[in-house]
Amino acid sequence: MGIALPFLLRAIIDDSLPNGDLRLLALLAGSLIALACFGTVIGALQVAVTSRVGQAIMHDLRVRVYAHLQSLSLGFFTTTRTGEVQSRIASDIGGLQALAPTPPAS
Repeated sequence: MGIALPFLLRAIIDDSLPNGDLRLLALLAGSLIALACFGTVIGALQVAVTSRVGQAIMHDLRVRVYAHLQSLSLGFFTTTRTGEVQSRIASDIGGLQALAPTPPAS
């Protein structure tokens, strides 16, 4: 798609404008508009898929962490400070969330 744009512009400048061919100009301009619309649709789909995958990764990670915490013995929680466990979970998941693609806040 990116390769087609310069060729279309070249055809407009070199062929349709000097020859006064309005039909060719309209066809080439329409092609430029169609390519721009197609690129926008592809970009939106890419963002949607990336966001969905990122959210699925983060959901799976949170579920696994929660399941692991539930499997720990009571002795772990009595010997470890509560704030330390919460801080570690928040920082670990926050760090991974920075790597996983997520949608922008709206």
